[in-house]
Amino acid sequence: MKKILAIVFALVLVLGLALPTAVAAAPTITKTLSAENAQLGDTITVTIQVTTDTATATVSDTLPGELSYLIGSFQVDGNPAMPTVAGQTISYTLSSSGTITFDVQVTSAEASNITVTNTATVTDAAGEVESDAADLTIVPYAGFSKQVVRCTEDDPYNVPWHMDVHWLLLVQVVNVEDDAIDEMTDLVVKDNLGGDLEVHTSYNEGDYPGKVFINPPPTSGTLDIVEKGNTKKLKLTWEDIDDIINDGDSESIWIEVSTDVNPGQAKKTDGVNEYTELGPHDLNSGATLKFIDSETGLQLSAHTAPITVVAYEPAG
Repeated sequence: MKKILAIVFALVLVLGLALPTAVAAAPTITKTLSAENAQLGDTITVTIQVTTDTATATVSDTLPGELSYLIGSFQVDGNPAMPTVAGQTISYTLSSSGTITFDVQVTSAEASNITVTNTATVTDAAGEVESDAADLTIVPYAGFSKQVVRCTEDDPYNVPWHMDVHWLLLVQVVNVEDDAIDEMTDLVVKDNLGGDLEVHTSYNEGDYPGKVFINPPPTSGTLDIVEKGNTKKLKLTWEDIDDIINDGDSESIWIEVSTDVNPGQAKKTDGVNEYTELGPHDLNSGATLKFIDSETGLQLSAHTAPITVVAYEPAG
């Protein structure tokens, strides 16, 4: 047997054959989130478990735009570590298998539920790449709303065309009690009103009694409404709102709008203020709220859906 092994070894040397070597296994990666559902301001813990047979393995995680990395929360096997952060991408090179954890904050919420996917990858020293993803559903922020509270028509969402119709809108910001946001600062609300609307900024007894207007001004802050573009679309900005809105506090503004003829259309003889086209019309494009979470220092944003009404032709 020894002679046979010696002959084999000699042949290896003579022929230049390589002895078989162990092949490193591909790396593995598992990514999980501390929650499947979240709302604006929530903190989510990301856990990434990696195994590797090579000397090093680089982990990279690119966050979706609705999440922001919380600096100082990064750990490897329970010990603080310093990752490389470039925009929304967090990366770190492990010297062996290990578990990475870090925290992110939900910084953006839409008008309806959205699901974002967060993917992490690992690349080992041999160039092998593996990835894993986790989904998070973000619900709308309950503290931001825009709604119709009064209208000169019985149904505020279905109105006759060629008619002077008035709506009273309420925009409200509430720091929802007992959620993850304790203090809201530097608040700004923006909205684009429909191009075929006009805004009333003074009291007029002739429309309908008991309504509230922009004047007197909202609870706090300043309101700016300017005409924008060829269609004279009205751009609303409400800022300099109370320096701090604490947990459970709120700010509100009421705005009266009414139908107006788009400057690109001829004025009709049966009315100056009117919808001149049948079908859906947006009272606004959807309002946007931005503010600073004083605890994390990050800017958070929330959105409302457009308010849509339908103009119809009355029977007869």
